[in-house]
Amino acid sequence: MTATALPSLKKIASNGQEIAWREAGQGDALVLIHGIGGSSASWPQQFADFSPTHRVVAWDAPGYGGSSPLATSPARVEAYAESLVAWLDALDIRNASLVGHSLGSLFTAIVAARLRPDLVERAVFLQPVTGNGQMQPDEREKVRQGRIRDMETLGPQAFAEQRGRTILARDIAPDIATHAIKVMADVPAKGYLAAWDAMCEGDIYPLLGDINCPVLVICGSEDPVSPQATGRQIASRLKNPKFELLPGVGHYASIEAPDRLKAILADFLR
Repeated sequence: MTATALPSLKKIASNGQEIAWREAGQGDALVLIHGIGGSSASWPQQFADFSPTHRVVAWDAPGYGGSSPLATSPARVEAYAESLVAWLDALDIRNASLVGHSLGSLFTAIVAARLRPDLVERAVFLQPVTGNGQMQPDEREKVRQGRIRDMETLGPQAFAEQRGRTILARDIAPDIATHAIKVMADVPAKGYLAAWDAMCEGDIYPLLGDINCPVLVICGSEDPVSPQATGRQIASRLKNPKFELLPGVGHYASIEAPDRLKAILADFLR
């Protein structure tokens, strides 16, 4: 895999927080919102592909990369979405296409459905997670504690290596797997676990009927985190959906299949 240079990291004060982000290009805004195991470094090829035609921006969510953590604990998905809107306002982005990967799709749904529907021209749920809010409380707590135990026992590097083996495609090239695992391993444990708390309480389904903009749902055929059935169920509850499947792709399409992702996104953005 040929390394693609990322734009340099910038920082801005936003709603009492410091948010780090990367930016390249000019034109209509394309906002890249990473998942629980990512950061603004999750999108090297997307910066290269879309900055010739768009103003491409990607944040480090609160507690990730160069961004300060949320002030409130336990973290909730609404607080991340509020930080996302405040950051976009600070960048004077008033109308944009939002691409949310994994947990980032839940943040995107909150913005599009409740916080600032006027801001979202179109949305992409890239391998979306639903949140665990529909689970029974005792089962949800069991799942929550299990992930916390794994992170605290293994540490970020070993956790990312173990997790990467289960969520990436089976026949992924070794250098691509190494790249994806490095991005995951660079996530601070505290930032990850705060977002995990939010994900355990979140629920995307009540939001879907209130989203009026076009939404593209993308899943990978080998993704155990966001399986095709989940993506199709999410799409079925949207007013203006489109669904795309990436054969042979696990849970990190931006790194596993950037060329195919480019074609799908470019068509939707047109």
